[in-house]
Amino acid sequence: MKHIFLLKTPEFIPVIHEVMKGYDYVIRVSQYSHHVDKIIREYKEPARFYSIGGDGFFNQVIQNLVNTEHEVVIIPKGTGNDFSRSVNQSSDPKQVLIDSLNKESVLIDTVSVNDVYAVNSICFSLDALIANSIHEHSDKTKNSSRYFLSVFTKIRHYPFHHVKIIENEKVIYDDQTTLCTFMNGQYYGGGIQIAPKASLQDGLLNVFIIPKILKRNVPFYAAKILTHHMNKIKDSLSFKTKEVYVYTKICNIDGEEIEASSYHLKVNPHSLRVIQTKK
Repeated sequence: MKHIFLLKTPEFIPVIHEVMKGYDYVIRVSQYSHHVDKIIREYKEPARFYSIGGDGFFNQVIQNLVNTEHEVVIIPKGTGNDFSRSVNQSSDPKQVLIDSLNKESVLIDTVSVNDVYAVNSICFSLDALIANSIHEHSDKTKNSSRYFLSVFTKIRHYPFHHVKIIENEKVIYDDQTTLCTFMNGQYYGGGIQIAPKASLQDGLLNVFIIPKILKRNVPFYAAKILTHHMNKIKDSLSFKTKEVYVYTKICNIDGEEIEASSYHLKVNPHSLRVIQTKK
């Protein structure tokens, strides 16, 4: 099987040459947005692709890998690397590459969101604003601190967007909202483990919702999220789902901001072949 490395900058190339001696590999540099779409379509035979970057770049890579015989490895070289935390044992890019070479792929779930695929998280409301801005803060700042910085920055002017969720033709939520996130993976926001029990292979999304709250109480709620005590938040709602329709404005998918009037979320069971190095 051919190994195809997809990256946007050349810093990791010497590591590839060092580790991949004796392997049949190709290095392809993405030169513009969604260039990887064109690159991946060039390969008709099953291949192993390596996404070297963050969550947003990985999201671009998987768009042409879902429901194919191709495999994919995520090498964490971005600012978020949330999905990598769910599948990789190490956070060191070189070690992930080494570990992946003697691993076979596993089939994991993806999520259709309108006309694109997601693999990790779909966030709405303040949650989406945090996901959209978490990387505005210094990379030297700890993940939890970056999360709090984003909360304090965005909450002052946050209008509490209205969110309506329909499942099986029934309205299951319809109100102003603080937090609303649908998780396939476990981490979001630069390392926040909001869904510690989420599985990539159960055919379900883990949903967490916090209705409108007093702005002065937001840090308290954020602390509950960071310490895995979502279930202790008063009036919070959590459930699992296979398919829903969400009506609201702002949305963040795997670290990428999108905007539509409504969002159709549907789990695609066992639809992506991923190399998982996590034990």
